[in-house]
Amino acid sequence: MNKHMTLRNGLAAGVLGLAGAATLGLSTTASGEKAMMTDGGASVFVIDFTADWCPRCQGLKKNIEKIDDEFKTQGVLFLRADLTDEASKAQTGYLMAELGLSDVWEQSGDQRSYMAIVDADTNSVIAKHGHRTSSSDLKTAIRSAL
Repeated sequence: MNKHMTLRNGLAAGVLGLAGAATLGLSTTASGEKAMMTDGGASVFVIDFTADWCPRCQGLKKNIEKIDDEFKTQGVLFLRADLTDEASKAQTGYLMAELGLSDVWEQSGDQRSYMAIVDADTNSVIAKHGHRTSSSDLKTAIRSAL
């Protein structure tokens, strides 16, 4: 089951689809800097680069939904990077920057129908998998990243 969270920090509002036990939020430090917080100890982000109008993206989304429950307690946080239209891209780009994932966002280059597995400590991409990757292969890739 996907959970949805809306970030409203007086700046921009957007929605990232989340699954997993960890919840994600932004806080403001005493010095006014934005800081990402996860209360579930996420060690890996799985980012689905998708668009609502993309049939291949919907296939990958189904495969991710088949496996996300399995990783709820294993430190995996599932995120959805929405490339549906220019407004969605702008919001997602902003939120990715707020989460410290701007390098990952820039590397995506508007590409969709793939999933990136990202180390939550370094924000570096560990692996990428396309729409033809089975749910079984996605599980194996995520397990090897943990």
